[in-house]
Amino acid sequence: MKLYLFTNELSLRVLREGKLPLVAMHDLQDPFLDPAINTHMPEQAPISETEFQNELKRQYQSLSEDIRSIVSFDYFVQEAVGRRQEIEAAMQGRRRAVPQYVDVVMQQKLAVGSLYEHIQSPELWWAQGGQHRGMAFELDVDAAQLRATTYESHPQYFAAVGYSAERPMDTHEVATSSAFTQRFRPLFRKSSVFSQEGEWRLVRLMTAASKTSQDALGRSLGLFHFPHSALTGIVFGCFTPPEEIEHIVSAIHLDMRYRHVKLWCLEKDPVRFLFHRVAWDS
Repeated sequence: MKLYLFTNELSLRVLREGKLPLVAMHDLQDPFLDPAINTHMPEQAPISETEFQNELKRQYQSLSEDIRSIVSFDYFVQEAVGRRQEIEAAMQGRRRAVPQYVDVVMQQKLAVGSLYEHIQSPELWWAQGGQHRGMAFELDVDAAQLRATTYESHPQYFAAVGYSAERPMDTHEVATSSAFTQRFRPLFRKSSVFSQEGEWRLVRLMTAASKTSQDALGRSLGLFHFPHSALTGIVFGCFTPPEEIEHIVSAIHLDMRYRHVKLWCLEKDPVRFLFHRVAWDS
């Protein structure tokens, strides 16, 4: 699987040093990960018919295939009508639930990297690609060993971000679980408005970084080694400065470790608001 790392002023450093930049979690500037940001609890509104029907669909889909094969959805709905008060009470209970946060102490120890499934989106290039002035590095996930459970004997976790209108809730099962996937769920859930990003996140301990640095926004970075063979291509943004492209091209041609790396630039689609990757021609 190939994923893309968007980078801007760090592009040449990533290439020369073979270091993957991960941002300190406390510098992600995501209010939904920060428990210090106030939470407003609105008045409890009644469950709408649409919400109730969506809940029934969710419950039906959660049944095993064997049960769904003998129980139709229409029959399931008929049976559920008699339990509507009970179902709505459970739904209201979820509304009152407390959102889950990663432990504040742990937040100070974690570094988070974001990789993306595609480079077609103008929104991604604006938000992650330095307003189209950056680059996107194509990485081979398996060659980079991102699926491994450890990085140089330190734990790591790599997974796709899930998208939903609802935040992960702090349940008893979550609070008492020692499983990494449970304790760090908030890092792998984002609003459904971002669903087209196709984001994957890599979480490591900042102490496992070989170097630390800062980016142009003043965010703390951990720089982690990755195999040179994991870098398979580089995509230049529409407004990547020519001198930066020249530096990258020169580094690719002079460094034998990167002779396999392909170079691309972006071209606009004639009809839709998206980009296409085409071979770069000097």
